[in-house]
Amino acid sequence: MEEMIMKTLERYEEICMNYFNGNISDFKRDLKGLTKKEILTLSFQLAYRLEGTGDQSEANNIIHKYL
Repeated sequence: MEEMIMKTLERYEEICMNYFNGNISDFKRDLKGLTKKEILTLSFQLAYRLEGTGDQSEANNIIHKYL
């Protein structure tokens, strides 16, 4: 179970890094393959990555821009 959770978190990290590294086409492709629940979880991780501010509103705006 823990291994599955770690793999999922690593995948979300890869998706976030696609955005921050400018790989927008990969970011968009990965977003389209996620469920609503997965997108919600990803938004928290993306918010954490935004300059460490944890700005959930900005993270949600980014995700909805590319969905």
